Amino acid sequence: MAENNALLQVNQLKKYFPADSHLLFGRGKEFVHAVDDINFSIQGGEVFGLVGESGCGKSTTGRLVLRLIEPTSGEVIFDLENLFSLDRESLRRKRRSMQIIFQDPYSSLNPRLRIRTTLAEPFIVHHICKKTEIEERLRVLLETVGLEPDVLDRFPHEFSGGQRQRIAIARAIALKPKFIVADEPVSSLDVSVQAQILNLLADLRDQFQLTFLFISHSLPVVAHLCDRIAVMYLGKIVEEGTTEEVFTRSAHPYTRALLSAVPEPDPKPKSSRLVLRGEIPSAVKVPSGCRFHPRCPIADAACAAGEPPRETISATHWSACFKFKDAAQLAIK
Repeated sequence: MAENNALLQVNQLKKYFPADSHLLFGRGKEFVHAVDDINFSIQGGEVFGLVGESGCGKSTTGRLVLRLIEPTSGEVIFDLENLFSLDRESLRRKRRSMQIIFQDPYSSLNPRLRIRTTLAEPFIVHHICKKTEIEERLRVLLETVGLEPDVLDRFPHEFSGGQRQRIAIARAIALKPKFIVADEPVSSLDVSVQAQILNLLADLRDQFQLTFLFISHSLPVVAHLCDRIAVMYLGKIVEEGTTEEVFTRSAHPYTRALLSAVPEPDPKPKSSRLVLRGEIPSAVKVPSGCRFHPRCPIADAACAAGEPPRETISATHWSACFKFKDAAQLAIK
């Protein structure tokens, strides 16, 4: 059962992808540990941010949560039902309550279909209304995302990136879902347009009481929209807390490094930043113990020997770090 009646509860979720093996006769097959035993919950009406470097498993987590891909193990409980136990028809019905906004709006829209056809499809597939009512529904939908009805007879290539993302958002909210996965929804857009789309998502959240899993590599972006943030590194969540806690009292060296990398408009020279050494290790041959220890500035032998437990910082904040007290003191700038 979902913890504290959360709308979404993720329990011990894992996803391993087979990796190419050059071993003789294929013995010793290896796997990419894309998502490796993660747990989190999202309350109704909350925007939960998932941040980390490219390749850490964020997007895979988003697809698992919607059961767009099957897990290696674990469970996702949405609205008190385990999605991985549903049959095909039950899952189809449940998908009315779950939607996704992809990173690239152009590739997520069929270039051969007019916008009218793309937006009408959810109503037709799920038998939401009579065909005679669809036109009015589309008009209201476009108005909600700040577009004029005359876009309906145009093709995706005729729009700017921001307009295409508004169309993708319109498709996502067409069925009035409870929950939306927003997978890097503004990373491909100009900075000025990013702010407009983020403000639109915030308005839609309030208007429709939406719940979001908001995936991004940018801490400033998640700070604009999210109530809580989970920081992911190499398939693991290493810190979780409210947005204020993560930004002002972060207690994991990786989170501190991400904050240190955030650019600032002040052109004056800064003191030394927290710079990580080395590259992200392979997700096939993950390091022993804490996965971050090969790059961590305060790691010791204990960090390589065993996996760190969740260390409680507050009722809403934890860090998976043996030396979380030292990590909290690391200078960001």
